[in-house]
Amino acid sequence: MSRLPYIIVLIILLAIVSPYWFSYGMFMDGLIYSTVAKNLHDHLGSFVDPQFTPFFHAHFHEHPPLGMYIQSGLYAISSSPILDRWYSIITLLLSGWVMVKLWCFLEPSKSRLGYWVLLFWGTTPLIIWALPNNLLENLMGLWVMLAILYQWKSFRSNHWSLSLLTGLLWTLSFYTKGPVGLFPMALGPILWLLKIENRTIVFKQWCIAMGFALALFFIPYWSIPELQMSWNAYFHQQIEHSLQRVVTVDSRFYILFQTLNHAIPMLAFLGLIGWYWRKHIQLVFDKKTWALLLLGLSGIVPMMISLKQREFYIIPAWPLIVLSVAMVAVPILEKLDSLLRPMPKKWGIALATVLIIGALANAIRYRGDFVRDSVTQSDLKKIAWNFPHVHTIHFTSELHQDYSLIGYAQRFFKMGLDPFKNDTYVITTTPQSIPMDRYKEIDLNLKKLHFYNAKP
Repeated sequence: MSRLPYIIVLIILLAIVSPYWFSYGMFMDGLIYSTVAKNLHDHLGSFVDPQFTPFFHAHFHEHPPLGMYIQSGLYAISSSPILDRWYSIITLLLSGWVMVKLWCFLEPSKSRLGYWVLLFWGTTPLIIWALPNNLLENLMGLWVMLAILYQWKSFRSNHWSLSLLTGLLWTLSFYTKGPVGLFPMALGPILWLLKIENRTIVFKQWCIAMGFALALFFIPYWSIPELQMSWNAYFHQQIEHSLQRVVTVDSRFYILFQTLNHAIPMLAFLGLIGWYWRKHIQLVFDKKTWALLLLGLSGIVPMMISLKQREFYIIPAWPLIVLSVAMVAVPILEKLDSLLRPMPKKWGIALATVLIIGALANAIRYRGDFVRDSVTQSDLKKIAWNFPHVHTIHFTSELHQDYSLIGYAQRFFKMGLDPFKNDTYVITTTPQSIPMDRYKEIDLNLKKLHFYNAKP
């Protein structure tokens, strides 16, 4: 299997996100996870009781702690926010690499086509957006793909050690994102129902994996009271709250519509090529295709029970959707591959070189820039630069839901925004709410915020 096509695809994906390599700013959720992780590294909070800020989510149980705990270990290398960026990029690309490994395992005679699978997955707009944004779904997707790969291998080889590894990976996925990380458990029942592998072996190895996963969760849960309290707080604050009160979409079918929406470009491309070669190819839906599709949908459809849905919840299951489409499209991919294979190797090397140079130039162009929330970050930087001794600032009520502002202040500038206590320094976006007999505004040429100091 030639590595050059894979290297070119990898370079393409990295080049697409090159403006984010050395720049600052990320999606709010990723910023929150980064802040919690940095606090863990600084011994603010613990594995069973993480902290966002001392004033907001001082007991952060919105998600299980494993993803943030792993990320906190990276800060022994550097505390730069750029490390968050590369951690996010690498974890998501690793899940893409495992996806290719799964393709080669299931289609060994077609392994040379794996770079097309990687290309379709990586050029999905959702994946491009997720690469630099530090989502827990990136790490969960890695555990998910590893679990599926090793469990399928256990069904083929009948090795109990692979089933134990599968159980461990299920637990890691659960500890990263909660119950949504358990959908790979459906692989065994799906393969059993479709009679793809030996049913007796599937049942036995699945039971071994399930038993080990249950032991890994419940033994610590019953043995460590602090861990039990942490999980109970998570189940109450996140699971019950999401099911009963949180509404982010108008329809329960939103997550399915988004899945189809992201599949349309891939389906349209393959459909057009397939129509052009329709007399020379024949598409086949085999049982493995249905198994992958059903497994992917098992990671998406259950989310419809809640009206708290976000587009990026699709990410861990997306490789399975891509794999199922690619299996159907094998004749098309073989035709495309036959057109590219005769090209001289030096052309591929030249293309890779040009892409690398272009990506580096683009990354340097945006180096140090605020590519997201630029005004907020710029204002906070000016305050931190001019008042390095200030670590707590009061901020007015209209900013209390601005979690990006709170996160940037805590993560990047080590400033806690206090809604209650500290009145020496104040930031606001509504200067008319500040009593001028008690405060004077400090002119720092801020664009969004107004910064005040209490009069003597």
